[in-house]
Amino acid sequence: QPDDHPVKSELERLSLYQDKLERFIDLNKAPLRPSTTLNYQAATRFIEHSLPNLTPEQKRSMRDISRGEGVKIKYLERSVHKKRKYQSSEKQSVQTAAQEFLEKAARELLGDNKGGFKGPLQLKASDEDDQPIG
Repeated sequence: QPDDHPVKSELERLSLYQDKLERFIDLNKAPLRPSTTLNYQAATRFIEHSLPNLTPEQKRSMRDISRGEGVKIKYLERSVHKKRKYQSSEKQSVQTAAQEFLEKAARELLGDNKGGFKGPLQLKASDEDDQPIG
């Protein structure tokens, strides 16, 4: 049988259409929304362009990752890394500064609150308040 026989070429054409049909049937069975996956290379490029003050070494590292050449952390390796159980002094100082700011703002808005009243209107403890109005 020659390779260019019309029956053979027709069988190849039918096989191609059958493969296409099976692909469409599989797509029809697939969920409407495909599962979300992260394109880490695109994400790295996005992050690189959104950070203004990267050092040349950081830029090179980001480009390596975006090309797929950088260090890849797999999900299992990521889950092994634990969060710190202590806070760094820098974070502590930020928290302290935030707490001090909030306390100062509360004093400015609410007063020193020595009279037990909440709100900007406070009782003043002065001798003039004790005088009868006459």
